[in-house]
Amino acid sequence: MAFRFRRVLSLLPGVRLNLGKKGASVSVGAKGLTANISKHGVRKTVNVPGTGLSYSSYHKNPESGETKKEIRPVVLYGVIFAILVIASGILALIIMLASNS
Repeated sequence: MAFRFRRVLSLLPGVRLNLGKKGASVSVGAKGLTANISKHGVRKTVNVPGTGLSYSSYHKNPESGETKKEIRPVVLYGVIFAILVIASGILALIIMLASNS
């Protein structure tokens, strides 16, 4: 039996950081429409909540030279960092507005 690891952190409403044994990804969206972005590609899912009906498409990142393979994780971590910066800015704004009230 193999060990598994999966952890999902909610960064903002509709934005989740998915951590697994082999890597990380970011999910953006809500019920009915979600995009999952990882170093391997992008999966878009559309569903009708409560019915069990869904459609999913996967767009794999093109496999090219070694330089591209080295850059992809950096781009993913850059996107994750940008989301964290935006989330902390929004949180600081909310705290500032709440303290002024």
